[in-house]
Amino acid sequence: MKQWVIEIIHNIDILCNVAFWISAMALFALSLNGDQSAKEIAGFWLKVFLVSLFGVVVIPSKEVLEAML
Repeated sequence: MKQWVIEIIHNIDILCNVAFWISAMALFALSLNGDQSAKEIAGFWLKVFLVSLFGVVVIPSKEVLEAML
């Protein structure tokens, strides 16, 4: 059971890392474009970026999880 929980948390961590980098690149690309529709789309990507940043910072690595549990 413990290994199952570690794997679930680790998969969420991977998802947050992928979302973090994709949203960072999307925000960068949208910042180069100055029109209004790009700013509206950037609002969505900023929310994705902030949520994934929280996951990247808070969720520990798999090795730390194994040591904690």
